[in-house]
Amino acid sequence: MTETVSIQEPTTVDTSIPAQATEQVINETPVTEPVKTEAPKEQVKLSSLLDKAASENKAEESYWKDDWRQHIAGEDPKLLKELEKHKTPAELAKAHRELLKQYSSTRPAPELAKDATPEQVAEWREKAGIPESWDKYDTNLENGVVIGENDKPIVESWLKKAHEMNMKPDDAKKSLQAYFEMTNAMESEKIRNAESQQQIVAEELKKQWGPQFKDNLSIVATHLEKTLGSDAFNKLNQATLPDGSFAINDPAIINHFLKQAKQEQGGHTLVGSPTTDLPNLMDRKKQIEKIAISDSKLFYNSPELRAELNQIEMDLAARKK
Repeated sequence: MTETVSIQEPTTVDTSIPAQATEQVINETPVTEPVKTEAPKEQVKLSSLLDKAASENKAEESYWKDDWRQHIAGEDPKLLKELEKHKTPAELAKAHRELLKQYSSTRPAPELAKDATPEQVAEWREKAGIPESWDKYDTNLENGVVIGENDKPIVESWLKKAHEMNMKPDDAKKSLQAYFEMTNAMESEKIRNAESQQQIVAEELKKQWGPQFKDNLSIVATHLEKTLGSDAFNKLNQATLPDGSFAINDPAIINHFLKQAKQEQGGHTLVGSPTTDLPNLMDRKKQIEKIAISDSKLFYNSPELRAELNQIEMDLAARKK
């Protein structure tokens, strides 16, 4: 017996939500605000001055092609070698600009026309770096050199001449510096000569006069000031020879005036008298006798020394009586 099986069609269930219900569900669903998250802050990187400079150099170098030197030099190896001194074309351009500045400051100015007007002269001097007047030159000298009041007329005369010659400020200043350094050196040399000569003359007169050295100098000074007057006496004292030594500092001249002074005082001899202290007479006698032995030329060429020795011997003989 055959069993009959019936096949039923599957039942379709409508699971769709009505539009109205869907809208209600959406409206009733709570709205959640999106969570805001801040991006992490980028950490600041510190760098040293050298590190920064190196970075800038690399950035500048990377801007240019590596073969820029070869491109400029072409087939010129010398030019290529010169370009290798510069890292970038920008550095080369800066060096070129500095070179132009140096050239502009050192190149000679065009010649001034002989028939130039005062306006043209002023314009030419401005371009050449020459001051508009002589008193605009810099006179602040170096090495401690100071222009004194007595030197100002000389400096003024020189600067006027320098301005007429259109001398540049540096050259005028160097000329003044050289002049005063040379003048100061000459003055220092004259002072040394005067001091040396005065010391030599003093030693010679001390040999001749012995303990009467100061007294005899005082006699000569008093005699000359009385005879010549103060003004003339001062001029004679300050008169100098070309080497800077004083003209009056001469044993022969001083002894001549001493002889005059003694004659005016009554014909006394150079030194010595019955009132002179005995120890001084004895010491002076020994000193002159020593000179006569050690420097006979000085003794026999000096009538003053021989006269003094004779006077001392006469004084000593008078004391024995």
